[in-house]
Amino acid sequence: MIAWAWCRHPAGAALTIYLPLIGKLKHASRNERGMNSIEIAILTKLNELADRYGVKPYEFVAYVRSSYEHEMTLTVENPFPLCLDQADRFMTMLEGIGVEINETEKIGLLKGSAEKICTALDHALHLAPKSRRHR
Repeated sequence: MIAWAWCRHPAGAALTIYLPLIGKLKHASRNERGMNSIEIAILTKLNELADRYGVKPYEFVAYVRSSYEHEMTLTVENPFPLCLDQADRFMTMLEGIGVEINETEKIGLLKGSAEKICTALDHALHLAPKSRRHR
């Protein structure tokens, strides 16, 4: 079965998007369903927070995992060598979110409901420095 959506591009062009439907989406694996809107919202907030601390999106890797028990895990990794200043900003950002940091594996975890994770990110955004981008 195929679902479709019609939308208008900001430049005025009409776009038709075809989406394959695979059974019950809430029970589909990540590869079958991609990311859901909650996961995208969490990662968008994290990228905004990173921007405020001067951490580039390519300086870390983040992903969200969902369990069937409605618990989510936001995982933030820093697999790349960073200079001392970058590493300090990255760690300050993670501490602001309340992420549990595993120093040996360079992984930060935040577990809880989607609401808890979004609330933690919103709180961290409220306390973070203003955006570093010139608008």
